Amino acid sequence: MATLDKPVAGGRRLGRPAGRRRRPSFDRVSLVAVFLGLPLALFAIFLVWPYLQAFYIALTNWGGFTPTMDFVGLANFAKLPSDGVFLKALRNSALLAAIVPSLVLGLAFAISWLLTAGGHAVGQTSGMRGSGFHRAVAYFPAMIPVVVVGMIWARVFDPRTGLLNSLLEAVGLDGFKDFAWLGKVA
Repeated sequence: MATLDKPVAGGRRLGRPAGRRRRPSFDRVSLVAVFLGLPLALFAIFLVWPYLQAFYIALTNWGGFTPTMDFVGLANFAKLPSDGVFLKALRNSALLAAIVPSLVLGLAFAISWLLTAGGHAVGQTSGMRGSGFHRAVAYFPAMIPVVVVGMIWARVFDPRTGLLNSLLEAVGLDGFKDFAWLGKVA
């Protein structure tokens, strides 16, 4: 029987004999179940199930407002090639899928080129006049959520009026009255 075990430097062996597999243990199976099974179940519930429901509804004559629906099979799909509204919607979707990303990416590349390639140079970086200001303005929207989240957490942990201390006191833990979670103010 051929094996993958071949001695290498230091006397170590790499691999296991060919054809032999480790037996699954409870730890390995539970790890796979939690870290793979749970996300797959959530994916199936929140993404796959609505598609299946929509496909089933497409196989009926339900208009969306009546309590009854009759199964008509693939008859709705047979009508699609002759439906003017569907063909117009399909054409508009194809145009949007082709034009919008091209315009957005083209504009983004043009602006980034202006900010970094053209104009005077300062050290390693060159760009149009005031490019540092434009870079800061472009980055500013990314900073707003960080600041807002920091302010929210500061309010939650506030010793006197914070949500966390108030909840702990409401549960009956009086030791957390005016408890400074983020340190004492000097």
